[in-house]
Amino acid sequence: MSIFDFITDEEFRNSLESDYKEMNRCFESEAWKAVHVLAGSITEAVLIDYLVSQGIIDRGTALSLDLGGSIKLCGDNGIISRRSVDLSSVIKEYRNLIHPGRQIRLNEEVSPESARVALAVVQILIGEVSRQKRKNYGYTAEQIVAKLERDPSAKAIVQHLLKETRNEEIERMMTKVLPQRYIEIIENEYSPGDALPSFETCFRKSFDYIDAKTKKKITKWLVSVLKEKDEADVLTYATAFMRASDMKYMRKDNIALMKEHLLSRLEENISGDLLLAIEGIGGFLEKKEVTRFIDPLMRLACSNLELSNMAKVAIEKEHNYTSSELDTSIVKRIKAWEDMYNNKELSQKANIAEKLKNIYDAPF
Repeated sequence: MSIFDFITDEEFRNSLESDYKEMNRCFESEAWKAVHVLAGSITEAVLIDYLVSQGIIDRGTALSLDLGGSIKLCGDNGIISRRSVDLSSVIKEYRNLIHPGRQIRLNEEVSPESARVALAVVQILIGEVSRQKRKNYGYTAEQIVAKLERDPSAKAIVQHLLKETRNEEIERMMTKVLPQRYIEIIENEYSPGDALPSFETCFRKSFDYIDAKTKKKITKWLVSVLKEKDEADVLTYATAFMRASDMKYMRKDNIALMKEHLLSRLEENISGDLLLAIEGIGGFLEKKEVTRFIDPLMRLACSNLELSNMAKVAIEKEHNYTSSELDTSIVKRIKAWEDMYNNKELSQKANIAEKLKNIYDAPF
């Protein structure tokens, strides 16, 4: 993840990342002057961005502010430490190095040592601005995702992180940063993928945390994924993040689309993520859809396959969402499976069907 994860503007962040990589390549190539120039440019951009984003200066003033002025202003406002203000002298005069005449006239020495110091100062300043930004602005979407990737156990404190994150950052994290990083990890054969369960937990906890208005935005985004993304994306992060219970925040036409997607997936290829994703679908099923819902799950629940227990749990959980009227249709369908297994003298499978049937047929 980027060391500029505290920058919320994606285009600006990408530009800084590009300059930072170029600066390091210049150092490796012993292009010392270029290192100083890029170090100054990066530092100036980061400091001025912070000053503008926090309302300390306006954009008009920012255009007339040079590196030395931005360093002084950030020091005066406690954004960077006095030590950093003093250290930054190594790059503060970087503009003088652009023209050979100035370099000769001012007797500026460009050396490996000063270039190495410039790299270190850039990192120190970035670190201080990042911490100050988090203190005043809260976490950015990139910072939360980076934290989960560095330490998957951080999913236990997601709720705490969300309280220190602005709503617009949470929304951006859910619809852009998390999905994008999720796909990148899956497609990278060298990535261990340890962070993926944490990403999934983060998305669901975030969904529970946001208000109803934002939930509608997120479910609208999920529908757009189904409509517009490649099948690979839908079968990976979309299924991992969605829950059928989210449909209550959708329009009727989108509910029909989401329901059709989930039922079709049940009939084709059931995965663990899909068994989690269908939770809550019972609240939206019609009688004519009971067979499409029950049959794939019963087939899996009565098998010796690895996901059989998850299928049983999926059937059991839906009783929390179904209406009594729908329960009658479900009982009828599961009983058909029970009778079939009894006729074939498959008592163990018949017993599984009977137990699942009794959950929906229990008296109240």
